[in-house]
Amino acid sequence: WASPPPPAATKFGLGVTSASATRGRRRSNVGLNVAASSLAMLGVLRYGKTGGGNSRMAGGRPTASSRRRGAARKSTVVHMVNRYKGLPGARLAHRGIFDEVVDVPWSSRFEPRLHDSALVSLVHGRPGLLADLVVLCAGAAARANEEWLKLRFGAVCATFQWLDSMQDVEGSLFWANALNGAFQPVSPVSRVPLVAKTGKLPGDLAGTFMRVGPNPAHWPPKKRTHVFDGDGMVHTVRIAGGEALYNCAFMETARWKIEQRRNAEHFLRIGEFHGLCGLAKMFLASITDNMFTGVQAHEASTANTAVGFTPDGRLWAMNESGAPFRFRLDEHGCPASVGFDTLGGTLMGQMSAHPKFDRRTGETFFHGSSHGAQPSFYIGRIVDGVVTDRVELPLTPGFHHDIFITERYVVVVDGSMNFDPHAIVMGEPLWTFGFERKLRFGLWPRSDRRMAAEDIIWIDSAEAAEIVHTLHAYDEGGRVVLWAPVCRGQPGARDVVLGDVGPAQMHRIDIDVAARSVDVRRVPGSHLRTEFPRIRDDAIGRRVDYGYSALQGDGSFGFNFIGIAKWNFQAGGLERTVHFPAGVVGGEPIFIPSTDSTGRDDDGYIGMFLWNTKTCESSFVVYDAHTLDPEPVVELQVPRRVPIGFHALWVSEEELQMQG
Repeated sequence: WASPPPPAATKFGLGVTSASATRGRRRSNVGLNVAASSLAMLGVLRYGKTGGGNSRMAGGRPTASSRRRGAARKSTVVHMVNRYKGLPGARLAHRGIFDEVVDVPWSSRFEPRLHDSALVSLVHGRPGLLADLVVLCAGAAARANEEWLKLRFGAVCATFQWLDSMQDVEGSLFWANALNGAFQPVSPVSRVPLVAKTGKLPGDLAGTFMRVGPNPAHWPPKKRTHVFDGDGMVHTVRIAGGEALYNCAFMETARWKIEQRRNAEHFLRIGEFHGLCGLAKMFLASITDNMFTGVQAHEASTANTAVGFTPDGRLWAMNESGAPFRFRLDEHGCPASVGFDTLGGTLMGQMSAHPKFDRRTGETFFHGSSHGAQPSFYIGRIVDGVVTDRVELPLTPGFHHDIFITERYVVVVDGSMNFDPHAIVMGEPLWTFGFERKLRFGLWPRSDRRMAAEDIIWIDSAEAAEIVHTLHAYDEGGRVVLWAPVCRGQPGARDVVLGDVGPAQMHRIDIDVAARSVDVRRVPGSHLRTEFPRIRDDAIGRRVDYGYSALQGDGSFGFNFIGIAKWNFQAGGLERTVHFPAGVVGGEPIFIPSTDSTGRDDDGYIGMFLWNTKTCESSFVVYDAHTLDPEPVVELQVPRRVPIGFHALWVSEEELQMQG
């Protein structure tokens, strides 16, 4: 049929309008179309061929004026209930709980298919009464279910708004004013040229520095908000040809997109886990499928904690609560979101923010956990972009933020922090130090072909301690040696997420596999507070001589990093430190290999963002990793504030070309 539709179709309320009149707008509701055609068929049953009065049916078709009868005799109308034929765009497009039909020519909306059991037929002599009744009932049920979903959605939203009003939002934002507003959010920007404040960019430096952190998209928030709650934003410094560009962009996750459409916060946040209202919110969110958004649990992450580069060339932004979120960098270093990476459907759960990439073998080892009604913990292996192993381990819920690998082993760290959801009611941290829970390690021999829970070797230490991040690990004879900042219990002490835990200090830990013993010892430099430890990323899994960590200043806020420490694993302790000028704080020290490397483990640079709390200025600095001279090789002025973030990464020029 050519436009306009025949009068018979218009009479039966099929609700089709011309393409020119409705382009880009919603079409008639499918349920109403079904009901209209079904009611028309009921008229066939009532009056049929015998007819009666002015409602007599002629040949199974309704009588009408001469003009309408002529048109009806020439038409065959078949309404597709389960699908539309013709152009692909004519299929139903789901928009939450609403159905829409996109614009297509009239002739492609309907096409005769006389042998489809799901058709509502108005064909002469084929009333299809039973099918009409079934479809009518189905349409009514679908409409009722749609209205019920709307009602429940509205009720849940109203309940959350009421619970929001019962919580102290402003009191949860203490972190926003810490360090003179260092964590307050900023808007995205791209291709901002950076000029040298001091020094000069070295000629053997080419690639992209990137760091991810939380950046709330809705500010000021209307819900209680924790410092970890912000949407993931990746900040980059692209260095090439002696020039540098700054970029930053949101990781456009599913939750970010939904909240952008709603122009408001919607998903549950860590900051809301406070008091009885927080407990009620957790319960409501758990029984409403992420508040009726339909977003799967492993795709509800903010992707705001760490960034990584896989052996097969994928850039990931990661957070404990979901699968890794994939993004790309363009030639100017600007991040572009791709989406959650489920590795071809083989990863359908959470992954920690700290998988270990062995560039020597091409393997990636990861762990994950969930803290729901049935807590779980698992480790796994990825080869060639596919999860090949995933093993559940019987661990008591804890912090479990990091693992480590050597050439021989993959090692799980089971520390002394306890996950306590009941602490929400009292407004206490979700993780508190368990003085009776001993630090232990689970070692899986990499020589085994497949991971299995029974092959894990568990070795307990004699003391309670927690390890949040590991620095470096290697095999030495029959032992596994780990260097890491270690925290011990300190009653009454509070971190931004941990309770009853003292400061992190560097230790050497010897794990004797044969003797099943653990020796945790202090080293020269253990008196320093330090966190965010890193070695060069291309050396993970093999032995190196040097590592670096961020020095922490005094105070309860855990991100006041005031300098850098360099550790010498061969000498057995601290080699040297650098302290930033007074009032300046930094972040995680990232090793940047020199393009003219001589092969030394420290032949390169250390890069990071700095924030001056006095002048409220941001900069990007590069230090000599070998000498660790307090005067940076170059300091690039950033003409806007760069919020303090979490973990960072350097990607070389060659690796940028590997992006899949």
